[in-house]
Amino acid sequence: MKPIQRAEYEIGDGDESIYKTVDYMWKYALRDANTPLAEATVKKLKGKTKIETVKNIFDWVVENVRYKLDPPEYEMVTAPIHYLNGNRNTGDCDCMTTLLVCLLETAGFKSAITIIKWRIDEYTHVFAEVWYDNDWFILDPTLKESGFARQSQECN
Repeated sequence: MKPIQRAEYEIGDGDESIYKTVDYMWKYALRDANTPLAEATVKKLKGKTKIETVKNIFDWVVENVRYKLDPPEYEMVTAPIHYLNGNRNTGDCDCMTTLLVCLLETAGFKSAITIIKWRIDEYTHVFAEVWYDNDWFILDPTLKESGFARQSQECN
């Protein structure tokens, strides 16, 4: 039996596998957003302004999760609680995005998970977006500093 805290399954073909991954990401992000650890982390990261709070959350994820790809035959999504309690420090784009969305939701921000194709007909990357100042801003922790708050419109 697989642990409930971490989704691990064989990668399937097509969109079904992608939707399954995003479902797990939202499930874990929203569940763990309501934990005392998430609330305590966000309290420490609260800035003087809303955008400073978003930046502090983004920086915390970048500093506390080292990027590492999943094994080729598996897709794994680690629940944010494992990063918040210090039991995990590596993850790929979906793990980092799930943690970022969790903390943004805890802080009261509207967020989104975006999936993109880097190769023809193959989804290969996810990142977070946050609604701020009447626009969506991209937050891609895998890009470190350069992944912070680029307006969505600039990426079209």
